[in-house]
Amino acid sequence: MLAGILFYVGELHLKQDNADTRSNLSQIYKRLEQYHTEHGAYPPQQDMKSLLKTLGMNEDDFFEVFFFDINTAEYHASNRNQEYSDQNMEDPVLSIRVKSRVFGKPERLCVRKDGSVYRDFDTGATP
Repeated sequence: MLAGILFYVGELHLKQDNADTRSNLSQIYKRLEQYHTEHGAYPPQQDMKSLLKTLGMNEDDFFEVFFFDINTAEYHASNRNQEYSDQNMEDPVLSIRVKSRVFGKPERLCVRKDGSVYRDFDTGATP
């Protein structure tokens, strides 16, 4: 019985963390847009810690989550200026690996410029 209660509490907490993580990624994207407006381009490819520093953001700007660390998110920079790119990605994409269920399979949660959020199974492929 105790295991069932702990599983249920874990599922609820995971659901809230997923929602807060989406909000955190959206906040980063809003700051990316502000950066783009101010500098005329998006920041170059970099790890998330560096990106947050570039954007002037810190841990206090985000909802606190238990299961996911915002620093593990990935910034997929725009490659608009690269002539021979495999993906002609006009705008950057933010992604993070999450789980929808406590014992579920990892998925990649991705946020795009238009605010759309999509998930795909974590196959290692980039959006």
